[in-house]
Amino acid sequence: DLENYDDYTYTRSLNVSTLSIMLGLAMGLERENIRALGVAGLLHDIGKTLIPHDIIDKPTKLTPAEWKIIQNHPVYGYNLLKAEGGLFNTQVLNGVLLHRENFHGGGYPFGVNSDKLNKFAEIITVTDVFDAITSKRSYKESKSYSEAFTYIMEESGIKFDPKIAQVFLRDLIKKINEEAL
Repeated sequence: DLENYDDYTYTRSLNVSTLSIMLGLAMGLERENIRALGVAGLLHDIGKTLIPHDIIDKPTKLTPAEWKIIQNHPVYGYNLLKAEGGLFNTQVLNGVLLHRENFHGGGYPFGVNSDKLNKFAEIITVTDVFDAITSKRSYKESKSYSEAFTYIMEESGIKFDPKIAQVFLRDLIKKINEEAL
């Protein structure tokens, strides 16, 4: 399980789940879908539990072979959840499987574009990238919210569904501003 595997992955999974729920609510998703989206966000990186720690925590650039292993974590996660015999619905499974794909194509593990993605995957893509940018890792320092917002704006329509990115940025900035007052 994620909590026992790695504190960083566990904490990031909680963050992505929370941000995905917030984004789903801002988008007006139905209550049943919000719950499932939260589960998909929580489990989006469960496949990383099958990757050796020396690859996950490597402080230097990954080799091409190591990068290929990392690129398979969505498939590993999908297969783990699928093996649970119907416990997770198709939206959750596809959210986990496709969360590293890009709106315009070129992501991984399959390189598909928005025509093949589901809403859960597109939401998790935005929240996962935001949290990754603003989190410290063994190989990088955390960046500011401002830098993360700029990246999401620049990649809107390329990496991210532009409508989802817009809702995320609008609502998150609004929430941050409200809390700062």
